Amino acid sequence: MKQAQDLSLLKDKTKLFPSEPGVYLMKNLQGKILYIGKAKNLKLRVKSYFNKNINVKTQYLLKHLHKINYILTQSEVEAFLLEASLIKKHKPRYNIRLKDDKSYPYICCNLEHKFPRFYLTRKVKDQKSQYFGPYTNSVIAKKMIEFLSHSFAIRDCEDRTMSNRARACLSYQMQKCSAPCVKKITSSNYKINLNKALDILNHKNSKVIKILEKEMSAYSKIENFEQAAKKRDQINIIKDFWEKQRLQGANKNKDQDFINCFADDRGTSIEVLHFRKSYLVGSQSHFISKFNFLNKNEEEKEWLSSFLNQFYSEHIIPNEVFVPFEMGYKIVSLLQKVFLTRQKNKVKIKHIFQKDEKKIMDLALKNAEEHFKTYVNKQEDSLKALEIIKKKLKLKTIPYKMECFDISHLQGSNTVGSQVVFQDGEPLKQEYRKYKIKAKANSDDYLSMKELLTRRLVKNNFSKDTLLVIDGGKGQLQVAVEVLKELKIKVSVVSIAKARTLKDFKSKKINETEERFFLPGQKNPVTFNKKSEALRILTYLRDEAHRFAISYHRFLREKIPKRKNT
Repeated sequence: MKQAQDLSLLKDKTKLFPSEPGVYLMKNLQGKILYIGKAKNLKLRVKSYFNKNINVKTQYLLKHLHKINYILTQSEVEAFLLEASLIKKHKPRYNIRLKDDKSYPYICCNLEHKFPRFYLTRKVKDQKSQYFGPYTNSVIAKKMIEFLSHSFAIRDCEDRTMSNRARACLSYQMQKCSAPCVKKITSSNYKINLNKALDILNHKNSKVIKILEKEMSAYSKIENFEQAAKKRDQINIIKDFWEKQRLQGANKNKDQDFINCFADDRGTSIEVLHFRKSYLVGSQSHFISKFNFLNKNEEEKEWLSSFLNQFYSEHIIPNEVFVPFEMGYKIVSLLQKVFLTRQKNKVKIKHIFQKDEKKIMDLALKNAEEHFKTYVNKQEDSLKALEIIKKKLKLKTIPYKMECFDISHLQGSNTVGSQVVFQDGEPLKQEYRKYKIKAKANSDDYLSMKELLTRRLVKNNFSKDTLLVIDGGKGQLQVAVEVLKELKIKVSVVSIAKARTLKDFKSKKINETEERFFLPGQKNPVTFNKKSEALRILTYLRDEAHRFAISYHRFLREKIPKRKNT
């Protein structure tokens, strides 16, 4: 009855919301953001969540809903822009999120610099630089930068290094750099070399190849065969690199992204193929859980517009974006205004394809289906592993969420603690936390662990399916049990003792003990099959906590100034 009354009060409060564009933030009792949405009319939009005909996912959201805040914007376009940045910052549970946190690299060239260079970046920061990509394989992108820099004598040092250099470096001696740092080349000649490299990245290969062929022929006539061979190798590399990636159907004069999806009741896999002047430079896949779909009536349009909004907040927006279905004139028009605001780029969003374009969309669909199978199989394997963990560790619920804690120090100095979080068997890095231990515990791991757990557990924001994993043996487990008892918190807890190598110099084999898990009130430890997915997840969790603690400890240790020898 209390819940119905709360929803009734919330519904009454929405009547006071302004009928203006903006962003609304739905929060739980602890103030954590559950969902972020945008609206042309805040009042009507938020009011729709309290209708009778809502799906199961929205009902589940409302069960945890305690408060709704809103931020007004001057236009619906601004609401779109603000929504994307807030989702990226807060990563709400019920929003469509790009769970693939890996950002793909671009080759960047700052054309405003007197002597520009090529470098790898994973963020599109400004409009002053020129970006090429994204490239799925960073190794290929690095090799391309190396090839362009060495072939056309483009500097590869950072701006600070260049400005402080008094003499030419080894790259100049090896004829891999023109040494603009010490004025071995004029700005105009440097620009001629740079333009050749830019033409290659802009897929004007035939133009560059013709120039290189003329240079090769000229060197051959004067019998400079070493330089002629160098030009020949450059021509072959350019041909090999690009021709393999050209695909019929893509436009030779435009940058295009082809987006398709494969879905069933378990979720949706989205595939993005990046074509630049008809060359396939990279692809990206994302999986959206069905759990994130809240609006049943507008599901397809809603999730696709949200995906495009978030995806192109971090990537270069091409001339054309192909989507798998019609989104409606209003949404398309709004997205085009958003893209124009972001990158001053007029974009066509298409859902009707020509014959060759249809082939590429089919290719994107095929890739989406394959990635869907891979992700779902992995997800199902993780679920089975979590069920085994529940059974072996005698838990009441499946541990969909696990938090692991570890302590790191060097002879009692710079003691730190780490908290690593896994959701559904996978790292949830936005919830990782590091702690500087305040108490002077010296090398007492128990006191350090007590402080770490107290500072974390006092927040008491745990769900029923949370499992606490303590790195250590029975002693560390007992500390955790005492802290939970003091704070009157009921949550499952275990400790994990790392396997040890047994000393046996006579044996030809290296023998190790098993990973042991200690449970409260149980004398003997629990062990898992060495090849099981359940053990892999638990040891991965523990190793992540260990890595995270050590990296923070090293960071603090390196900040301490070294003593000078007297």
